[in-house]
Amino acid sequence: MFSSKVSASLRVNNIAARTFRNNNKYNRCNEQLPLLCISSEIDSESVNQRLFSNLTSLPATCRFSTIRKFSSEPLPKNADVFGDIGHRKFDKVELDDVEEKVEEFEENEARIPRRLKPSAGQYADLIKSHIQNGDLFSAENVLQIVQKNRDKPTLYMYNLIIRAFALHGDVKKCFKLYNSLKKRGMKPNDATITSLFNVCSNSLDDIKSLEHLHELRSYLHDKNYVLNETHYNTLVKAYARHKQVDEAFQFLDEMRDKNLKIDEITFNNLLHGATSQKETGIKYALVVWHLMKLRNVKPSLSTYNLMLRVIRDTNLGDLKINDVLVAESQNSKVQISDGSRPDLLATPPVVRSVPLVPIVHETRNKDRRNQKKNRKDQNKKGRDQNPSKSEEAALSEQNSSPDDLFPQMPLDQIIQKNRLILFGGFEGILKRMEDDQVVPDVKTITLLMELIPNTKEAEKQVIRHAHNKKIGLDIDFYNCLIKRRCFRFDYKDAKDVLADIEKEGLQPDNFTWGALALACQKPDEGREMLTCLDSIGITPNYFVYGALIRAACDKMEIDYIIELMESMEYKRVKPSRQIYGMLDNFKVKAAEAIREKNPKIKDLPKFQIGLTKFKLRYSKWQKKMGRDNTVYRSSSSF
Repeated sequence: MFSSKVSASLRVNNIAARTFRNNNKYNRCNEQLPLLCISSEIDSESVNQRLFSNLTSLPATCRFSTIRKFSSEPLPKNADVFGDIGHRKFDKVELDDVEEKVEEFEENEARIPRRLKPSAGQYADLIKSHIQNGDLFSAENVLQIVQKNRDKPTLYMYNLIIRAFALHGDVKKCFKLYNSLKKRGMKPNDATITSLFNVCSNSLDDIKSLEHLHELRSYLHDKNYVLNETHYNTLVKAYARHKQVDEAFQFLDEMRDKNLKIDEITFNNLLHGATSQKETGIKYALVVWHLMKLRNVKPSLSTYNLMLRVIRDTNLGDLKINDVLVAESQNSKVQISDGSRPDLLATPPVVRSVPLVPIVHETRNKDRRNQKKNRKDQNKKGRDQNPSKSEEAALSEQNSSPDDLFPQMPLDQIIQKNRLILFGGFEGILKRMEDDQVVPDVKTITLLMELIPNTKEAEKQVIRHAHNKKIGLDIDFYNCLIKRRCFRFDYKDAKDVLADIEKEGLQPDNFTWGALALACQKPDEGREMLTCLDSIGITPNYFVYGALIRAACDKMEIDYIIELMESMEYKRVKPSRQIYGMLDNFKVKAAEAIREKNPKIKDLPKFQIGLTKFKLRYSKWQKKMGRDNTVYRSSSSF
């Protein structure tokens, strides 16, 4: 028992000696440390208590000199304050530039653990969600988030954003992203090149788009980049939409030389380009059509709709009989045949001589009148009566038969009154669509409505065919029908279309009311229409007011014009340029009518007073409606 107690005391002494072995004052402290002679009655717990009680009674210099040897403040200020007895104390000094950059990097750009960051697929899904919501700038900002997370964007992310901007025709943004991915060392793939071609085709700036197209094609040529079928189709569309139809046909030749597939999409893009050629668009469209027949490409509904658009908006140019549309095929030669219906879409294209005869006679009469006029001019000037070479040629044409003159007649003069007369007519088009197993839609019916002869019987035939084929007519079709009848001054039938719209269960839109306003030629009819619109809670737009003001200006109804102006001011309808132009023209024409005493004016003094009132009211009305200083002298029809 006694030996165990002595060993315990020796261990305690060893601990104390090791604690202060590096201190110079160890000897002095050790002299003050009492010798622990523990009797047999003292247990180990009391030994520990006595040991630490003696340690705490030592001077502070002995207890902390080793621990605080390098401290600027060897003694604590206040032991009761937390943190005041720390090992070291330093003065607060501002960071220099290098230290600030290091601290900013650690706070903002320190590497985030992989488990806390989105993956490449999640970044792409985030971009897709922004694109679906129409927020393209947020989709582009995802690339900044990727950079802040110290990740690398993938080519797929760039392709998603470039394609989204390409659909909106933003050339600048797409090529900026394209240059960015190249700086990152990425190689554009087929999808990237296709999107860049697409943005050039969708852009409205012809010059900038064509410049980027030329630069991109030169770059790809230098890199020996091989274009595929999709690239060529996109190039055809881009050049066709920017009125470079010859360039588009060159790409078609390249596709043929490289044995690439030429399908219906390629030909549709060429037809879209033909719509931009106002004078020769139909001729280009016929070349495309017969190329399709030559390569056995079946036309689709889009092909027929585009062909009808070309027939509606463009002309035949200098196309004549015996012209060959496709050099590779003699079946594309325009021929005269009196045994069948004229149809330039047939193989071979045929034209009947019947519609050419009145044009030949009209041309002859016109040439005779010109010759008589030229002879009179020569007689007045005392010139010789010897006919010139041109007159001799004209005389030979007059003496020749009509059959000899047919090959020299341009076919463009035939289609001016009936656009479908050389394409099989209304029934011929529908029969051809049925043979190609193409079902017309409401867009086709609307285009045919604009191409048929401007008669009520022809319009009924179109509507009857749509009902038989169970094609639902939309409000755009009826708007077109109202405008057609108004332009041929059939105002009563134009108003009757509103009953057909109600029967079909359709809702009139702003264009419907604007077209119906064309039928309101009298002030009472216009007031009745405005009252009707107020009763159903519709505010008339500037189309409606423009049509009413146009009719009032033609009839010289000054009081009615002022009434319409006040109505626009009350309903806060901002006038368009055309409305300002019509009112400016009316002010000039009214003054001329007073000077010339126009018979349309029944009460001249009253009209003069009304014109003075209109001028005063019009000047104040322009300021209230916020018109700029530009004066528009031309007015367009509504």
